[in-house]
Amino acid sequence: MRLSKFGRALGWVLMVAGCASEGELVVDLVTDLRPGVEIVSAVAEVYAGPQRGEVIGATAPRPMTADLDLVGGTRVGQLIGIPFGAHLVRVSLQDAAGEEVAEGLVVVSLDAPARAVTVRVTRDCLDVSCPGDGSPTAVACLGGACVEPTCSPETPETCPEPECAADADCPSDGCVVGRCEMGVCFARADDAQCSVGSCHPTRGCEGWSSLSVGENQACAILDGTAWCWGAQLGGVVSVPTQVEGLPSGVTQVSAGWAHACAIAEGRAFCWGSGEDGELGDGAARSSRAAVEVSLSPPVAEISAGDGATCAIAGGGPFCWGQDSYGRIGNGPTLGETSEPGPLDMPAEDADLAVSVTASGDKGCVRLSDGRAYCWGHNDSSVSIGVGEIMQDVFQSPVEILATDVARLAVGGWHTCALSRAGAVSCWGDGRRGMLGDGQESNSGEPVTPIGLDDGVTALAVGTNTFELDATCAIRAGQVLCFGSGWGGRLGVGSTDNALEPVAHTSLPADAVDVGVGRAHACALLVDGSIHCWGRGNEGQLGDGTMTTSLAAVRVVAP
Repeated sequence: MRLSKFGRALGWVLMVAGCASEGELVVDLVTDLRPGVEIVSAVAEVYAGPQRGEVIGATAPRPMTADLDLVGGTRVGQLIGIPFGAHLVRVSLQDAAGEEVAEGLVVVSLDAPARAVTVRVTRDCLDVSCPGDGSPTAVACLGGACVEPTCSPETPETCPEPECAADADCPSDGCVVGRCEMGVCFARADDAQCSVGSCHPTRGCEGWSSLSVGENQACAILDGTAWCWGAQLGGVVSVPTQVEGLPSGVTQVSAGWAHACAIAEGRAFCWGSGEDGELGDGAARSSRAAVEVSLSPPVAEISAGDGATCAIAGGGPFCWGQDSYGRIGNGPTLGETSEPGPLDMPAEDADLAVSVTASGDKGCVRLSDGRAYCWGHNDSSVSIGVGEIMQDVFQSPVEILATDVARLAVGGWHTCALSRAGAVSCWGDGRRGMLGDGQESNSGEPVTPIGLDDGVTALAVGTNTFELDATCAIRAGQVLCFGSGWGGRLGVGSTDNALEPVAHTSLPADAVDVGVGRAHACALLVDGSIHCWGRGNEGQLGDGTMTTSLAAVRVVAP
């Protein structure tokens, strides 16, 4: 992925400038600091002039989630109403504790209605203080050396001589692979280089690299292979067992109600219960081994729900499987299908779909502009997210009230969203504290769980038909849960419900991801280990037992 994707050729720059004296700065980031591990958020600031001084604009914190390719680049945000002239742009990168890890500086000249600028931050600048012994104006650092802050990919003529022309020119160390981008060497942590676990930029290969929790099961990725435990087709397994039929290079796994899915080599695969067509291979049958979904690659994301599955592929969002309560969103005239079909939504918005979530009897899709659509069962007339509407089922996607959405977590009774600024909002049934606002009242409009108005980096919802939903989030590495405590899945050492987020009491280290099931939950920690807690009667805790545990237990390594 090259920077041109992030808008160097911005079509709207051609808008008539007229007598405008201010414009918009679009700030992109390129860094080899690993998202979700070394950094969890980024903020862009712009100063009144070409040096540090008065800050005249700043973006909301942008979550740096583990799925981002930051060496390829990502958008931090947009700053509007910036006066024409030269400005210093600063991007600050923070860790899970909210401490600044690194910064990047670029001076940009704004002389048009819109301008894109790319800020680069390299790991070899972490211990470099600028300006050094050279030019007093070389206040920025790039590639371990102090440089003039005017140096950027948009103004290469102001940069030093390139240090590389190809990846081979950059040093590699174990699983940390050198990558040349725009003449600068970046040290990219590459999980594919690890025989066990994932690649930590400074510690090397370690642990699990991904996690997904379903009803009574969980799945995770280890060295490009998928492993699951708990209730599986044909029986239960209490330790991780490798999924059969998958090629190597698994990049995503999703555990659903009674089936699971994965992406490998850009292709989608599913396994488990398939009587409703949820495996997506055109046959309504179950399979212990993974079968390939009838979707043309590349498949960007897949989500296994309850009797249904959804995915993002080249043609947009698709769903398949059981259609009760409209859970596959294909409209009022189409029914159950064992092959992927497009969502019944406006084509112009389907083209913007970047993420999809299937869960329970509903689903949601997120668009690249922060909007979202949901469909399915509108429990208690409020759970879809369009206000309090006396309509039980939405068979086609409808645009919801939540905005600036970065992630969606869908339950059976309520739904939550994580904003690009790291804030959580929830809507739907409020019984047992499912909305986390300290109340038990329903809400068709988004409400903010207490204490989760910023800094949240992960979000998950688990559903239970009779015992309602639970939600868990991660803020500053800490797991916080609320809602139904059925089975002990809130992680507080009891089965009590929580009307507002409560901190997990037994995890040995900071968490980077979390998942919630019917009566259990699991967290992926910074050391690459996975710990689970709650009901374990079907082996869903992965510790080799069928025992329930109110304290977190470590999942057995294969």
